[in-house]
Amino acid sequence: MTLRGLRPRPLPAGAARSSDPIMQSSRLLGKSRSMWLLLLICAPLVLSLIDCARDIYCDAGMIRAVALRSEMGQLRSQTARRAGRLESLLEANAASAASSGPFDWPALRDQPWLATEWADVGKPVGRERYLAVVDPLGTIVLHTDPAAVGKQLTSEWDDHKEPEAGSDVVRIASGPLTGNSAALDVNVPLIAGGAPIGSVHSGLDAASFDSKVAAQQRQQFWKRSWLVGLVLAANLGAAIGIVLLIRDFSHLRHKLAQSVQRHARQLAQLGMGLAHEIRNPLHALRINVHTLRRSGGRTSLSEQQVTEILHESSDEIDRMDSLVRDFVQFAVPQSGEVSQADLTQAVQATLHLLAEELRRKQIELTTKFSPDRLIVRLDPDRLRQIALNLLTFAQRSAGDKGKIEVSTGQVDQSAELIIADSGPGLSDLELTRLFEPFQSTAHSDAGLSLALIHRLATDAAGTIERRQGAGLNCFRLLIPLAKRSPQGT
Repeated sequence: MTLRGLRPRPLPAGAARSSDPIMQSSRLLGKSRSMWLLLLICAPLVLSLIDCARDIYCDAGMIRAVALRSEMGQLRSQTARRAGRLESLLEANAASAASSGPFDWPALRDQPWLATEWADVGKPVGRERYLAVVDPLGTIVLHTDPAAVGKQLTSEWDDHKEPEAGSDVVRIASGPLTGNSAALDVNVPLIAGGAPIGSVHSGLDAASFDSKVAAQQRQQFWKRSWLVGLVLAANLGAAIGIVLLIRDFSHLRHKLAQSVQRHARQLAQLGMGLAHEIRNPLHALRINVHTLRRSGGRTSLSEQQVTEILHESSDEIDRMDSLVRDFVQFAVPQSGEVSQADLTQAVQATLHLLAEELRRKQIELTTKFSPDRLIVRLDPDRLRQIALNLLTFAQRSAGDKGKIEVSTGQVDQSAELIIADSGPGLSDLELTRLFEPFQSTAHSDAGLSLALIHRLATDAAGTIERRQGAGLNCFRLLIPLAKRSPQGT
């Protein structure tokens, strides 16, 4: 009355590929997010570089400004002292000339007292290039270089001022004052008899000053470079680390999506297999109900027939209940109680439950149990479930008047259970798919018992395999032994 051995049909080709667009969209979205994250990471790094470059530039400008103010301040003080000496000398020796009109600088230059004083005042100090006196009309009347005396300053001579050092500081590339060399010029008014009679100019060697400033800037640059290098290295390391994390996260996300997709297909196949398996007992129950319904009319059933129908219906209901229970345990595995169990005791208890069935089918049972306790870290109920499913398969495989051999022992650090039967061997295809869900063989229904055994053994870090040989075929289960406590229990 029942249909046995049905296998689930494979999913349609489109079902496995239906999520491909979703996977592609997820990958594209992941790449887009990665690009944006990379840009967000690189932006602070670029800003840090710009900020460091700006700081270095500002430091260079500040070094030059400080050096310029210091040098020109000293030069200005020195020039003011020289102008004071000239003013005192002119007022003492040329009072009559000051009262009669403008200074006659050509006549004064020939005076011994001015020539002597000028030779003393005009001695260069440090990197000073020249000392000169310019009258109000812009004519050089005195100069440390006699060749420059009498030359006229142009109107553009003071166009390049240095505001960092003051309004009286001018950078001169070349000209009557400095010749063909560049200089930083500072001037102080020259007053005699209460009236301005010109200005005293002092020039600092611009090339020497620039060289000194450049050396200070380079020194400061290298000092700052170490700090900047450490900051950039830290930022770059952080950026590389985040990029690697993003890549790993993207890889894990892709693997997770593939795993979810794979498990979704497996659950779909399990659902289809469960539907097929439930349909068989439902069909049998439908036939039995229809038979009982007809027996109330023209056709009557004997009491024995009714009892057989009810017994068969009860078996089909139990089968559906067991199938659904196995499906739930297989599809949503529970962690179970973390406890220990004795493998030999679990097998003996299971054999005691099956003893009557084995006697009824006249199956010869041979056992060989280990004298030592084989304690494994596995829930006792799960261990008994493994033993029951394996023994049930061996019972069906051996058939009436067959043989079953059961033995337990220890192999290295694992407990071993071997259940052999005298039944016929399985085909290569059946062996390949033996532990897959809803795969039927000549000795078992298309259910989840063997797949569930494989899952439970794997969860316990064990292995299960089917071996075939001449005369006997067997299951071999290996489960790691539990670590003994210090007391030896």
